[in-house]
Amino acid sequence: MSTEPEISLRPKRVVAGLDGEGRSMALSSGLPTGLKNMHGVELAELWRFDDAVTTPTDGGDVEPDAWQLWAPAVGAMTWRLVRFTEADPTLHRTPTIDLVIVTEGEIDLMLEDGPTRLGVGDSAVIQACLHGWRLVDEKPCTMVAVMVTAQ
Repeated sequence: MSTEPEISLRPKRVVAGLDGEGRSMALSSGLPTGLKNMHGVELAELWRFDDAVTTPTDGGDVEPDAWQLWAPAVGAMTWRLVRFTEADPTLHRTPTIDLVIVTEGEIDLMLEDGPTRLGVGDSAVIQACLHGWRLVDEKPCTMVAVMVTAQ
């Protein structure tokens, strides 16, 4: 019996690449392996580079037991679908540049100088500064996030 909370995110991810003859094709299609629920924050890790990219075929899935909040090497990247059903507005800092765009709902980006409301289509660039998240009216919010590890 699993002790991890359930996750409602079930994104289909298609990986396109080249076949042996150099033609484009779907290399894979289905759920990514990196699905997590961290106390009301559902994460679907869509793709990850553990180091700086050097070829178009770099990156891939993360094995569930090797999952980390961000990729450890400078220049590494994680691409995620994130769904907040709960949000802790406590400020925190990661060693990453975070690029986010809201796809569902609203959320307040909490900064030291106060909150900034983000809605569908709004984006934020978070440059390794203190930040947190607060749901609006306790309604879920979904965003796409890319986290690039800086230092």
